[in-house]
Amino acid sequence: MSLKTFPIFRDAPPVVNVVQGQNATLDLDDGWRYHCVRLIATVTKDAALATEPTLDEAIGTIVCNVNADPKRTHKASLLNAIQKGWSAQVAATLYSKTANDLITATVDGAAGGHVQRTSTWVLDVWFSEPTRDSYTARKAFAWPTSWANKAIGNFPANYTAHIQLAIGVPNDASLTNPAMRAEYMADAVQGPLVDANLAALLQNAGISAPAVGTPIMPVTHWYQFPEDYSSSALVIRKWPFAGGTIQEIDLFCQAGDDVTAFTVLADNVIKRKTTKSSAHQLNEAWGWNTGYGAGMAGIDYVFADKATIPFDFDDDPASALSTADFSTLELDITLNQAVAANKSITFIAQVYRNALLV
Repeated sequence: MSLKTFPIFRDAPPVVNVVQGQNATLDLDDGWRYHCVRLIATVTKDAALATEPTLDEAIGTIVCNVNADPKRTHKASLLNAIQKGWSAQVAATLYSKTANDLITATVDGAAGGHVQRTSTWVLDVWFSEPTRDSYTARKAFAWPTSWANKAIGNFPANYTAHIQLAIGVPNDASLTNPAMRAEYMADAVQGPLVDANLAALLQNAGISAPAVGTPIMPVTHWYQFPEDYSSSALVIRKWPFAGGTIQEIDLFCQAGDDVTAFTVLADNVIKRKTTKSSAHQLNEAWGWNTGYGAGMAGIDYVFADKATIPFDFDDDPASALSTADFSTLELDITLNQAVAANKSITFIAQVYRNALLV
């Protein structure tokens, strides 16, 4: 094995500005190809009873930028729910009554009749996707940050892209003493340059390839956005992305207003039409986690507040739903009821496209 492909796992640069109600930032070193960033977040929670902080209370919304442009956006708990749906082994971990070093035990305190507990959450932000069948495929989804120079094309020698994570630190008076650090897994493999074969493959995947000889960064983007509804029938035709290949769409509903069935149409041709329960059985048949139902705060993600619509079931991103094959995408959703006070569904769409395009 080449030393370039040997994965290292080590401390990341410091997470700066870990201040309640503000965005903390993690600037990753240029030059590596990143497979995973591990966020380690600690907070003290003040409550009437001894209470652990939730994942969202320790880590808020995470935005992953490439050259200052957002490529992934997701709440910590929603990211955890999606990754946990793939495999139980990639779920976030709570270290109860443990300091940020993951070694030192903490002791509950007391003030004003409240218990103050300090605990630590560990959440992995996977860029390469650990549940893919082969190591080669997993590595293909990693995020490179450097490219070798080439005579063809107009870009500088040792072209680099900069990855930054912006992490929202919750602003809640019951949460104090936030602390956060990070670790990462990376190797020294440089990013791909476009050649004729790669350009053809990208075109099939709905990705517009730049000129031959120029760098490209095909990675999975995550788009988080809300959709409001007024009845139990919801039709989505507008999407916050263009181009690329759609790998998966996840819906997070209000408690009680749960998805029961859905239809996916591309240019009015049905691509998926089924109930959520049947779709979940299909996911399990493809090797997804069969035991991820109990989510945070007792939410049953399988049968209640989460619905997952995957299109990518193998190691080839081009085998998913390519936007090159249609002009309009429609998602019709049926809810069992529409009685929640806040009638809004949170969508997260995963789309494989070129991160060097803004």
